[in-house]
Amino acid sequence: MTEVQKDGYEELKKYILDRTGVNMPEEMKEVYEKKIWGRVRELKLKGIKDYYLYLKYDKRGEEEFDRLIDLILTKETYFFREERQLSAFVFEALPEVITYNQKIKRKNIMIWCAGCSTGEEAYTLAILLNEYAEVERWDIKIIATDINPEAIKKAREGVYGESSFRNTKTIYKSLYFERMGNGVFRIKDDIKRMVTFTKKNILDTDFSLSPEKFDIIFCRNVLIYFDREAKKKAAENFYHALREEGFLFLGHAESLINVFPLFKIRHFKNDLVYQKPALEND
Repeated sequence: MTEVQKDGYEELKKYILDRTGVNMPEEMKEVYEKKIWGRVRELKLKGIKDYYLYLKYDKRGEEEFDRLIDLILTKETYFFREERQLSAFVFEALPEVITYNQKIKRKNIMIWCAGCSTGEEAYTLAILLNEYAEVERWDIKIIATDINPEAIKKAREGVYGESSFRNTKTIYKSLYFERMGNGVFRIKDDIKRMVTFTKKNILDTDFSLSPEKFDIIFCRNVLIYFDREAKKKAAENFYHALREEGFLFLGHAESLINVFPLFKIRHFKNDLVYQKPALEND
């Protein structure tokens, strides 16, 4: 590899980091380079340096950046992932949310699924809410976001193969999905209507997803790709998006300790969850 190409890779890596918060680890460099060079050849460019400049300055750069993000981001996900955490959501966090909202006479339950990928997590939450939250009594809104437009497109379609159901109970599969043949299933419309998918970067400073604060935020297995500053920025956004005493669920390999101290930690029976403290009364 020439020095110019090497410099181009580092510039591109920083460009991706600055725009998305995603840190591309050195041990994955060969994998990333192979994917990037595929795009370089497709566009008939000379090298990674030219590709970086194309992304930054060409009028088609934004569309190409979306393609690149689709290539480098892992989309590994499936329904009902991390059961203990989902149990904490259903049997511990959700009852507190319902009690709180009843107390303040709030008629809805607001959930943000951040970094939703292809939609399995968001639809899982919708199914669980349908099972346990007495949906006829509540206006339930799940807003699911991802930086990857291709993932959002697939999520909106709501069509999944067998690999997405590796941890799904048969009863849920039969109740909430329609068989389309060839091992493909489509989420039923009543669950689909509970979720709104939109492209969004969780690091955006202008983050008016909803006029109301969220009761619960899920952002699992996203922050592991972020550097410290990006984690801090994401945590700040989550903090401001939550109503007081709202809950934040992260992946088991993720922590805000020594990153963002304003959340308190709740040790539920089934999992550890972050919570925005109640405002202290004077």
